[in-house]
Amino acid sequence: MASTIIINKPIMTKEMEAHYSTAANMEIKRLGELLVDTETRWATKKFIGSLANMEQNPSEQYTKCKKYYETGIEYIKAKRKFWSQFRDKSMDKNALDNIQGLMDDWFVNSLEYLGQENIKERSKEIKEEFKLFKLLFTMCPKKERRKKTKK
Repeated sequence: MASTIIINKPIMTKEMEAHYSTAANMEIKRLGELLVDTETRWATKKFIGSLANMEQNPSEQYTKCKKYYETGIEYIKAKRKFWSQFRDKSMDKNALDNIQGLMDDWFVNSLEYLGQENIKERSKEIKEEFKLFKLLFTMCPKKERRKKTKK
């Protein structure tokens, strides 16, 4: 006889909802500040690279740096979007897959750029963060796809 595994959606009380909404707002704010800081650091490095003519003739280290910052910025934006959708209770159906893909890209590029000294610590942090995203994803209603209208 085959068994079926049923995954129940976590139940959210009003108190939990208020707490998660506050936590989401705090995380969105923190990620916004991190995004500005990261974009500023990348703009500075890019400017220095342009002075050294790195854009036309990039070194291996500059290419790694570029990938690290560009994927990091995209990952931060995706995390902000995820938290906003969670707060607004309207999650894209592919949000978890999207954030996982960007997380993987950023992780690989960070190891290449920063080195592998902190690989175990980073890997553990990312796994824990992804578990949180999975939980939040299951708790949040998904957006319905809009039907395309013919013009």
